Amino acid sequence: MSKEQIANTANYTGNRAPWVPRMAAILLLLAGCDSAPGKEADSAASSVPTPPSVASAAPGVSPTRHLRPRECADIGDDHAQVHLMDGDSPQLSQAFFGEKVYARAYGEKDGACTREIVIRFKGPRPAPESAMPGIDAHYIKPPILLNPSDKKIKVDGGAFLQITFGAWMNAPGGGEGPKHVDGQGSIAEIVQTQQSEGKTTWVAGVDEERPIKFTESIGTPDCPDLCYRVILGGEGA
Repeated sequence: MSKEQIANTANYTGNRAPWVPRMAAILLLLAGCDSAPGKEADSAASSVPTPPSVASAAPGVSPTRHLRPRECADIGDDHAQVHLMDGDSPQLSQAFFGEKVYARAYGEKDGACTREIVIRFKGPRPAPESAMPGIDAHYIKPPILLNPSDKKIKVDGGAFLQITFGAWMNAPGGGEGPKHVDGQGSIAEIVQTQQSEGKTTWVAGVDEERPIKFTESIGTPDCPDLCYRVILGGEGA
């Protein structure tokens, strides 16, 4: 290699030497800019607390399921509601039977303002009105008697709401099942007093005589076939 070629090579190498570290520094800065936002986002996401409504329950503990808030029922002053009556008795149904009876309360934050007794039936879908059992609800005075034995029983409460519907309980033609249901709020308890001749009667012990209203539900998640709801109004829990 001539002296001139060696000089030219040295000049090229010497010119490249300061450029390489500068370029490397720029590339490092660009790489840092690309990665920084992701790291900050990850850090910010990890610092956001889990909302209480979706927080996981402790191991072995089921999460609490809250009822959806509802407005308080304004049901007027009626004390007796009837549906599909056959004379003085509820219409009998061969298509439906009572599957479950339960009480629930809901309403304002400072205390329940609406309470209801729910009777869930099993039967055809959709529920034809002509096949739906009749229902009657009214207050009675003690003593509370079992039918047909006329045996006196004690039911807790200051007033007693008797609910009779025209269908067997637990199975077509009648079947064994709970005859006592715990209450909720101002409903102390619900006791079955009769199941005969295609009719079933329950007596609910409540704190006082309250206005009542009858409604029905069909095709809902908690009432896929048919539910009757006896709603109790008035103030208080």
